[in-house]
Amino acid sequence: MSEISFKVVCFGDSTTDATFAPSDPNFMPNYKGLKVYSKWLEEKLPDLILKNIEVINAGVSGDTTKDAKQRFQQDVIDHHPDLVVIQFGVNDQSVRQDLNIEVPIVSVEAYAYNLLFFISRIRKIKAAIILMTPGILMWNDNFKQKYFKKPYDLNAKFGLNGHLIKYVEMMRKIAQIENIPLVDVFQAELDHEEKNRQTVSALLPDGLHPNNKGHEFIADLLINHLIRSWVQ
Repeated sequence: MSEISFKVVCFGDSTTDATFAPSDPNFMPNYKGLKVYSKWLEEKLPDLILKNIEVINAGVSGDTTKDAKQRFQQDVIDHHPDLVVIQFGVNDQSVRQDLNIEVPIVSVEAYAYNLLFFISRIRKIKAAIILMTPGILMWNDNFKQKYFKKPYDLNAKFGLNGHLIKYVEMMRKIAQIENIPLVDVFQAELDHEEKNRQTVSALLPDGLHPNNKGHEFIADLLINHLIRSWVQ
């Protein structure tokens, strides 16, 4: 293997966070010994792309892009990465009607601005960027206690995605306009459900957070992109 060092920062929320544990104890067995996608990358990438890889996990559960701006310099820029993978959106789009909040925590316009903030500063240090959409959402009893009105549809399996799709589409648009590679986890999970005749719930036991299989699924999407980019 070549002795080239390559540093990757995985920047995101609970679907990135290596310390994630479900708040609902009923789901805890599904996440015991969780191996998040950054760990899968660290394990699989070196032999595939012939580079020595350092992967830094900068995921914080519950973060929106607004929250993440406050730690961006320390958790991303100060590491001097060669590549930053960015995945946010689920918390930004959340309409917490159980808390009498009727608007998203972060508007789709502010979400776009925050993503562009990250992009502009990462480009200044000449690091590569991959935008990664949030994955799909599915109902569980806990979610139904929190999200029970528009824009969410309790009668549809993927009814929680009615608002999230706006944020997914905004990330897709930014990726296209800014000419940034996009790993579309949202679409890949839908394809897994619809085309492969395999239920995506096996990857997302609580309806949101990937288990080990779910994280390996995400890591493989990233690895396939990186192989196409690096292996000549």
